[in-house]
Amino acid sequence: MNASPHAISSISSQAVADMPPMLLPPACLIFSLGTKKFGLDAGKVRELLQYDALTKLADGAQVIEDVVVWRGNVVPVVDMRIRFNFGMPSYDARTCILILEVGGRYIGMAVDSVAKVVKLTQQDIKPLPAGVAAAASCLLGLGMDEEDNFILIDIDKLMQITDVHANQKLS
Repeated sequence: MNASPHAISSISSQAVADMPPMLLPPACLIFSLGTKKFGLDAGKVRELLQYDALTKLADGAQVIEDVVVWRGNVVPVVDMRIRFNFGMPSYDARTCILILEVGGRYIGMAVDSVAKVVKLTQQDIKPLPAGVAAAASCLLGLGMDEEDNFILIDIDKLMQITDVHANQKLS
């Protein structure tokens, strides 16, 4: 169900060209939550793990339900289905954890699946409508490649909003 670029945004091509280049990561990792696809800066990803080596927290925050020991670090895991209010997550063989380095800390991010890594040009990113952008400061825009449309997220801002107090600082 891919929409044409014209159906996605009526923003002028000049507005797209005026978007700050700092919003464009060199490569985006595309992942899914249910039927929705998202992209984030692939440079933040340190490793991709299978969803099977987690330890449940008895008193964990609502969004941080699990931790994983990764290379000697206890890393909190944020379940993105819960974070984005997509309902209770279900886990299968495609579910995975992205180990991210964000703000000098390691954070795990549980997602339904990882699709691919893509390189985008400024023309591949469409701005979000003003109301959406104001309501969700962690959303950067709508990315498009030959096959998919996906929402680009600023993982640094998203994890600042998410309560990750238990996270261990990088040494």
